[in-house]
Amino acid sequence: MKLKINWGTGILIVIILGLMWYISLVIYSTSQKFHLVEDEYYSQGINHEKHIEKVRNAQALNENFSLEVMKDSLILKIPDWDSGDVVQGTIWFYRPNDADDDFSLALAIDNSGRQAIYTKNHRKGKYTIKLDWQVGNTKYYDETVIMLY
Repeated sequence: MKLKINWGTGILIVIILGLMWYISLVIYSTSQKFHLVEDEYYSQGINHEKHIEKVRNAQALNENFSLEVMKDSLILKIPDWDSGDVVQGTIWFYRPNDADDDFSLALAIDNSGRQAIYTKNHRKGKYTIKLDWQVGNTKYYDETVIMLY
């Protein structure tokens, strides 16, 4: 016995299949995780001129900050640092593919202008290091990309 489908039944089948595809697309898209680069992007946009000035200050230095990647740690070296300078600031570790892995640390520079950062408890992968620091009354900002292994 042959199954006959007339044009009305065919249109109904196409509409039902289309609705099922559309509903599954909505369910899939609402279950996806998405992260903004910054949660407070509006307030950061207001302070953009200050940020540009910090970047210019960092570019005017003789050298950039440096990071030495070790097995379970990083060694951060602040450029143009003198032994008596008071350095304050923050280091942000920004992971582009997962905001849950982002973290920040306060600067704690030792007498040689370096800071050890232990990375053993953090996930391996690509990070953008954003360093915002102040020496005296001058503020600086610089960033670089590293891979933690």
